[in-house]
Amino acid sequence: MTAAHFALKSSVPGFLRSAARVLMSWPPLSPARKYVARAYERLFDWRYGIETAGTIEVEDLHTDSLNLAFGSEYQAAPPGMFRRALAAIPIDFPSFTFVDFGCGKGRAVCMALDYQFRAVIGIEYVSGLVEVARRNVASYRSPRRTRDRVSLLCCDAATYELPHGDLVLFFFNPFGGEVIQKVLQHVDSATPGRDVYIVYLVPRCKQVFDEWPSLRLVATEGGRSGYCIYRHV
Repeated sequence: MTAAHFALKSSVPGFLRSAARVLMSWPPLSPARKYVARAYERLFDWRYGIETAGTIEVEDLHTDSLNLAFGSEYQAAPPGMFRRALAAIPIDFPSFTFVDFGCGKGRAVCMALDYQFRAVIGIEYVSGLVEVARRNVASYRSPRRTRDRVSLLCCDAATYELPHGDLVLFFFNPFGGEVIQKVLQHVDSATPGRDVYIVYLVPRCKQVFDEWPSLRLVATEGGRSGYCIYRHV
């Protein structure tokens, strides 16, 4: 690596933070914000040695799951929003397992490795995305990375059995309300006596969580373009 390349790479984290602040100041649907967001994503990937940017429409996702009809397009979680959301959870991270529902190419799984979770799990029903996620986890280079205990599973969220212990369940609009209800039913039946938090980014189906009897909203930011955090009670 040349001195110039090293200097550029070293300056990227500060630039990413500055770009994110500028990005959040613009209207969510403005063309300029969308353009800068795409550039920001590619720069983030380059900085950390992964490949997660871009969008894949539902019709281009290949899976045998019948729940594809309720699925959402692939898009990776915004890094700044992810970190703000996790900072808002009042927990001891080493006591919790992180589970990403609809992990896609694994960006959120990679970022979760920067925390001290007991374990990090990504579940995804598109096998091709799981393979990309595995490569990204292997190549993710972050100075904050503290964990290598990762499991990436190709399975359907509607039938996934939750791991033991306290949990942080992460959602970035992986599917619609029909599948969310099935997941929450599993949470109710599998987690009595356990501490469970749900982190929901850009909450399109917020009403489902708000009306679920066993969930309590504990933190929120930015309305439907931000995040919500719920605790299972």
